[in-house]
Amino acid sequence: MGCPVGNFMTIDEYQTQLLKAGYEEDNIEIRDISEQIFAGLANNIEKRDAELKMYLGGGMAAYKAFGWILKWWASSGVIRGCIVVAKI
Repeated sequence: MGCPVGNFMTIDEYQTQLLKAGYEEDNIEIRDISEQIFAGLANNIEKRDAELKMYLGGGMAAYKAFGWILKWWASSGVIRGCIVVAKI
């Protein structure tokens, strides 16, 4: 995916880093948006694949597997996508 492995951590690890950096726990908000992000991207890939098949006769096979992985992430919680707001 091209993401550095160090970018992946648990929500607790991320919050701990923010606390160590001086943020107060009451000023940290972490919102899980995995379902919206991963499922939405997977649906977009499926739409584009269907359009390519209709117009060109071939789809995006390389991305189809990634779409399946995104759906799995959205439903399983193995990988989460979050918005983090930390106020001073």
